[in-house]
Amino acid sequence: MIEILETYLKLSKDKESSLKDFLDDNTLKQINKYKLVDDIYLNDSVVLIKKNTLKIDHIGKVYRSNNNRISLRKSNGVNITVNMNHYYVFVKRVKNKNNDRIFYEMLLNHL
Repeated sequence: MIEILETYLKLSKDKESSLKDFLDDNTLKQINKYKLVDDIYLNDSVVLIKKNTLKIDHIGKVYRSNNNRISLRKSNGVNITVNMNHYYVFVKRVKNKNNDRIFYEMLLNHL
């Protein structure tokens, strides 16, 4: 798969803002509260933007992650598994008691 911004983003100091310069307005509105990340955890709400088209491909919640593949539960109840290498991953940081993000981070650090 061809990543059209690969070289540009490698040279950039702030990958998130550099990437957002190339996204259309509709996509920017949808990822307004999301941050570009390299690592994800279970229960994270994510938006996946395809690297070769720069369009939103999937939106959902992570329920499984192994190696470079993640499984998402989408809002319509459909579960999908995708290769993370083909996407820019944007995560919404949620601060509430229902999110077990801190628990999963601590568990990962102890393994």
